[in-house]
Amino acid sequence: MKGGIEFALVMLFGMMFCAIAIGMIGVLTQLHDARLLQETIVSSIEHHDSDQVAQLFNNQTICPTCSYQLELQHDHRILVTVLFPIRIPVIDYRTLGRISAMTTPIK
Repeated sequence: MKGGIEFALVMLFGMMFCAIAIGMIGVLTQLHDARLLQETIVSSIEHHDSDQVAQLFNNQTICPTCSYQLELQHDHRILVTVLFPIRIPVIDYRTLGRISAMTTPIK
């Protein structure tokens, strides 16, 4: 009887931690996709004309749930901010993540 209760407790907590770990892996993949989109936008801005960049990312498929913002800074740099959803369904946690990067000075 004691062994059965111990086994049930170990399985209960073990499965809970496995479910949370799977949710955290999902967060890491979302972060990876958002970072890939951000790096692609920064690279495209640095190597293309500004009119071409707007057309490149209107229908982007790298991260379909992400959104991005471009903001011109005073020192001829562009701040690229990517917003992406973070969800951990096991604990019903939802929020928006934000990553930002700046381009090299553009003249």
